[in-house]
Amino acid sequence: MHIPAHIFRAYDIRGIVGQELTAELAYQLGLALAHHMQLKHLTKLSVGRDGRDSGLMLQEALMRGVLA
Repeated sequence: MHIPAHIFRAYDIRGIVGQELTAELAYQLGLALAHHMQLKHLTKLSVGRDGRDSGLMLQEALMRGVLA
């Protein structure tokens, strides 16, 4: 999977939904985040989103990845 480096910012991830930001990318990020949390022995995570139409889809995909 190609992940464009320019979508990563200091405090967030930005890109064009459906092109750069997809459910598959959010899922893969969730997997990576969960792995990092396990290495650091972290057990709590908050996931938020804004009110854009794409937010729910990306949030759900990220959480599926974290929980996988």
